[in-house]
Amino acid sequence: MEILRFRGLILAVMLSALTTTLTSIFNSASSIFTLDLWTKMRKQATETEKMIVGRIFILVLVVVSIAWIPILNAVQGGQLWNYLQSIYAYIAPPWCMVYLLGAAWNRTTEQGAFWGLLVGTAVGVTRMILDWSYPKHGCGEVDTRPAVLAEVHYLHFSILNTAISAIAIVVISLLTTPQEPAQLAGTTWFTRNRKRSSDLGLHTKEPGAGPGTNYEEQKQTEESSAAPTLKQKCFSVLCGVPSKGRPTGSAEESIRPTKLPSVQETIKWQRILNVNAVILMAVTVFVMALLY
Repeated sequence: MEILRFRGLILAVMLSALTTTLTSIFNSASSIFTLDLWTKMRKQATETEKMIVGRIFILVLVVVSIAWIPILNAVQGGQLWNYLQSIYAYIAPPWCMVYLLGAAWNRTTEQGAFWGLLVGTAVGVTRMILDWSYPKHGCGEVDTRPAVLAEVHYLHFSILNTAISAIAIVVISLLTTPQEPAQLAGTTWFTRNRKRSSDLGLHTKEPGAGPGTNYEEQKQTEESSAAPTLKQKCFSVLCGVPSKGRPTGSAEESIRPTKLPSVQETIKWQRILNVNAVILMAVTVFVMALLY
């Protein structure tokens, strides 16, 4: 009975982790669509419009997720864990290698990361489409699927995809122009303690925008909605639109360079983090040994 209760606790932890992962994915996808795509189509979009577009995009993702349930039942025998692991094996390796090489190798370039990500994603999506097109055979049946499906497990395929992505990133980075040392300050593991030069142009405001543009737009908005109605208040609360207010800083303050947070750690907190990491690894090994 204690084992069953413990497994129920582990299941609750897994479901909560899955829910957290889904919410973070929805939030990230909404931010990417709104800030990177929608602003390219509508360059004059206001903050309220961006907020509404982000909320609507999340609703679209939820609908797509619900419509994906029949595919989940047909793939991997309806087993959620196997399905998630297979999707991670197809999609995650190129993203992982871009992050690792970008943080650990100073020679990584933007072109190498971009095209390496495209190559790895194309390879993973191709395997995923083949996996959906050729369902797995039952026990005792002859497996007539292509060799890449019948003889290569999806977890082993993730290793191959990781190697392909890493090779593509390294080769393309070596063939392109490297970054200047000043541009790498504070962006990689080996340059994290370097101070950024003040002439890199890291501003919170677009270079081409006038100093008073945002203030004038906000002033017009305030004048047009000086006394919001109850309907407008409910709309603002539901859509997460902040209440209008006069900017607290001056126009010159809005274009000052952004101060990056410090990554320095004291000896005390380094030891605390290391001890907690060892404790978590020990607990993980104990749970795996208990359940398996």
